[in-house]
Amino acid sequence: MLKLFIGLALAVLNYDINLSGHVIGIFPHFLGFFLIVLGIQEMEKKDDTFTKAMLPAYIMLVYSLAFYAAKSFGASLYLEEKMPYLLYFIQLLETVGTMLVAYFITFAYTHYEHKNRMDVGCKKLQTFWKVMCIGFIVYYVGYMTVLMYGSALSNVEAGTKGADAAGSGVYASFVFYQFANIVRSATTLIYLFMYYKVFTKFIEQKR
Repeated sequence: MLKLFIGLALAVLNYDINLSGHVIGIFPHFLGFFLIVLGIQEMEKKDDTFTKAMLPAYIMLVYSLAFYAAKSFGASLYLEEKMPYLLYFIQLLETVGTMLVAYFITFAYTHYEHKNRMDVGCKKLQTFWKVMCIGFIVYYVGYMTVLMYGSALSNVEAGTKGADAAGSGVYASFVFYQFANIVRSATTLIYLFMYYKVFTKFIEQKR
């Protein structure tokens, strides 16, 4: 169970730093999925419902490792400048895969809870998984507005009325994007906090 908790935390948390053109993820998602795979192998012996998460976890392990390596070699910065919509799609795919893995794990815990006639709060965990998904949706909407207004600004001539309007749109989209980023971070941390509570209650009831 501990491997699943740490793995999910590494998989859903996002914070990158730029070191001379090389983007390094503070929370390596591939390491998170590796721990998730190990955690599933432990839990599927107790409840085979966890097996449903194995294939998505393996796929995301490979995908996130490739993306992490590409970012480390500066590919994401190149795509951000030359092909921002492709980078958006790559990141969106990683997030969708991560939410799918989290879904299977969350609902496998619910099945395990019912199977053993326990009450550890898995229903609330399901609810906060949905809240976390909404947080990510808000984030990607904000991300897209930044891309759209950024493209609009680059398509008008500097100093014209259109450029001023586009510039105002860029500022507004950037503010919304920052707000969306806060929403994403807050809902993710709330989900992890609820997961930790479920984890500790499982441990207490097994003693």
